[in-house]
Amino acid sequence: LRRLDDTTRQVYQQIEKAGDRGAWSKSLKDQTKLQQHTITKATKELMKMQLIKEVKSVQNRNRKVFMLIDLEPSKEVSGGTWYKDGEFNTSYVETLREHCLTFLEKNPGRPVPLADIHRYVMQHPGPQVPTEDDISCIMKTLELDEEVTSAV
Repeated sequence: LRRLDDTTRQVYQQIEKAGDRGAWSKSLKDQTKLQQHTITKATKELMKMQLIKEVKSVQNRNRKVFMLIDLEPSKEVSGGTWYKDGEFNTSYVETLREHCLTFLEKNPGRPVPLADIHRYVMQHPGPQVPTEDDISCIMKTLELDEEVTSAV
């Protein structure tokens, strides 16, 4: 950080303060009282130095936010499990649904605990590791689509 000029350091510090929610360029402009072109120059320099990254926000489709390079975006920014690069990950959801259905087909006529379904899905790695809550959500979609029934 010592290599940064005062303006770039000021921008970096505001991005650092924003944490995993990221900082939008307009908020950086408002907080630092710098001109937009100065913010743009500073963020480009910080990205070139691999100190920050630009992340698409799912809350505001055409808005990108800046955050420190080593941070994972919050679910509010990234969209959580079901999003990839700011877009709903339909293929991932469909793959999880297929895994759940396959497991249920292998265990016909008996109630199956959610933990067992989750364990089965975990044996089939995908782009992300689903939590048991994620699998619960997938099972709910299957139930709403009337592909399975719940014993609850």
